[in-house]
Amino acid sequence: MSSGTWRRRLARGPGPDVSGQPRFCYCQAQMPRRSSQSRRAEHEQRVREQLREAGLRITGARLAVMDALLSATGPMSHAEIVEQLAGSAGDPATVFRNLTALTEADLAVRTDLGDHVWRFAVKRSSTSKGHEHPHFLCSECGTVECMPTLELRAAPGQRVPRSVRNLDTEVQIKGLCDDCADAADTACG
Repeated sequence: MSSGTWRRRLARGPGPDVSGQPRFCYCQAQMPRRSSQSRRAEHEQRVREQLREAGLRITGARLAVMDALLSATGPMSHAEIVEQLAGSAGDPATVFRNLTALTEADLAVRTDLGDHVWRFAVKRSSTSKGHEHPHFLCSECGTVECMPTLELRAAPGQRVPRSVRNLDTEVQIKGLCDDCADAADTACG
């Protein structure tokens, strides 16, 4: 895959927790198990309520962009969203304006994973300032995956300047994804 091309893996889900209940990544839509039609209606109603509470107009394009972000397994670039929506949300400028409006309304977060491409994801917590969880970026193929939430603390006895304590935090972990690591092992062995 060429270096400028990004692909996204669809998550199979992180598996059940200790009680046997399914767990979900923050970047996955959390919908109850009901008929697909009732799930879809409830999902759209929740999105409409979020937009209303944020003071944003409810438009077809905005609903489509929110739906794309909610169904994503990781942060998506503008180009990926435009490609996924394939005209259903209007032109690329409309998609970008909606992403900007959602970010300004604190319904989405914008992150740069070091490649100078802004990526967007739905903000799941109203109390967090940055992205709630770290992202894994494959340095070979460019796959971006959400990772479980990690807690970061200064080592005992280490002083953190006050100006750093209140900043947004984004954690990135870079390396080879399973597919690229397997391909590298196969090529070497």
